[in-house]
Amino acid sequence: NLDQIGKGYGKKSMKFIEKWVKNNWTSINKLFLDTIIPNYNSNFYQKMGYHETGNNICEFDGLEVKAKRFEKYV
Repeated sequence: NLDQIGKGYGKKSMKFIEKWVKNNWTSINKLFLDTIIPNYNSNFYQKMGYHETGNNICEFDGLEVKAKRFEKYV
């Protein structure tokens, strides 16, 4: 729902996931994510401390789609 943008739900969700991984999956020290809409959400991920590492191909609805990959140490 686009009416919810800017209310902090995405930030809280990302922080929860990062904390959960750090506390419950201790062998993991780096998270990766791919976005197929980088012009829309790259700034959000960068504000969350993720760094762009390059391009990737993701499968979306049975199609191969170009994506940007980001990573962050947790």
